[in-house]
Amino acid sequence: MLELLRGVENLKLAFVNQAAQAWAEQDYHRRHHREINSTPLQRMLDGTDVARPVPDSDFLQMCFTRRITRTPRRSDATVVVDGIRYELPARFGHLSSVMLRAPSWDKSRMVLVDPRTDAPLARLLPLDKSKNACAMRRTIAVDNQVEAPADPMPALLRKWLADYAATGLPPAYLPKEEI
Repeated sequence: MLELLRGVENLKLAFVNQAAQAWAEQDYHRRHHREINSTPLQRMLDGTDVARPVPDSDFLQMCFTRRITRTPRRSDATVVVDGIRYELPARFGHLSSVMLRAPSWDKSRMVLVDPRTDAPLARLLPLDKSKNACAMRRTIAVDNQVEAPADPMPALLRKWLADYAATGLPPAYLPKEEI
């Protein structure tokens, strides 16, 4: 793969990471290896399954939270936890008491739960009084696309990147923003 990148100018680390992931998924794992007399992907699929069932991430995150009981304000259906005001969804505004779960280190992950089963009902966000007053809501823009440098990118590398992007799989690593 490095040989394919030799002619490409102005390489960025994010692009090299994306190209390496596409190469590993589209070429390396699917090519026959003499040492194992198979492809790495087929070898993994044919091997015995030694995995244990893992709880989903939502369940694990709920395990590390504390239970908080609050009485919502009748006027605006909000609750205060550690000095931060959270707004309840309208469908829960009539409740006289609510059970909340949140990690003590992250005040932005407040969850309204069913008091009997601890099943999550809704995620609560901190109330921003100034933005709430002007009726503007924040938007979260997600930009995971990495701009490919201008040609001369090898056609094979371009094909790997396009094939990997077409799978729709998230990256196998967490990209770190470049400085």
